[in-house]
Amino acid sequence: MGQNNAAEILRISLTFECPVLYVVGNHDTMSGYDGSIRAPAIHIHNGPTVIDKRCVVGYSGVDIDWGCNQIANQVWDEFGPLIAKYKDLEAKDTELAIAAAEFSIKYGFNVSRPSQQRERLHRTRPWIKYQDLITARRRTVFDRNIVRVSDLLKETGMAEKNAIFVSHARTFKIQKIMPSLGMHLFGHAHGFKDTKTGETRFVNVSALDLARSIIRKKISEFKVEVPGLPTFNFGTYTVIEISKDDQIITQSIRLWSGGEEYETIRGKIEGNPSVHSESELWTG
Repeated sequence: MGQNNAAEILRISLTFECPVLYVVGNHDTMSGYDGSIRAPAIHIHNGPTVIDKRCVVGYSGVDIDWGCNQIANQVWDEFGPLIAKYKDLEAKDTELAIAAAEFSIKYGFNVSRPSQQRERLHRTRPWIKYQDLITARRRTVFDRNIVRVSDLLKETGMAEKNAIFVSHARTFKIQKIMPSLGMHLFGHAHGFKDTKTGETRFVNVSALDLARSIIRKKISEFKVEVPGLPTFNFGTYTVIEISKDDQIITQSIRLWSGGEEYETIRGKIEGNPSVHSESELWTG
């Protein structure tokens, strides 16, 4: 769930006659992980949940970039003193990047002395060591989160093939830790996709919120600028059905197709209201 509608969508989902489970992503960067904000929904990060002989387990946050993932915060603290001595390099890199951008805007092309200086900076031994530390920090966060998930799953006594692992973004190389994992659900990178690698089914459940402004095709043919173009939600949700014999069927469903008489404009026109349930635009 993205934009500003997560709380509302969650409120609606809590009216369903089924358990509601969730993980926190980049639109919830400051959300606490205790789960009290969204109760009675279940925050998967706080522990595994067993439903119908399957175990749902995972973690919140986007490892390094966003979120209050406790392991990520701990690793940041550990690597802090090691990376602190490279602050001057970071400042120099930012300075050169800004200078290169300003040069490109002023002269209309991208080749500039500031960008060449930046390239030379990136070839220095201190910069390479600094990047190695950044890579090691990310790898440490990933490894510790996955080991924690694996340990939690083992505590339930549930087989990996009956586990559904959920994270905000796709967790790559997860099969090194959990080679028999049954399913991995994730989002972040918008766009539905259902693939299988080894024994694991990977499903990108796409974007529930995706605002698009629309214009009638007849009007657009005349290239007339129309103020106040309405905004609809063109997001999708994914239905996953698991049969008794473990056959899995996934289906991506768009909230609104737009109709043949309209065409969409990528993004949302500035000044248009966001889609919300009180508006007729929500249902189309």
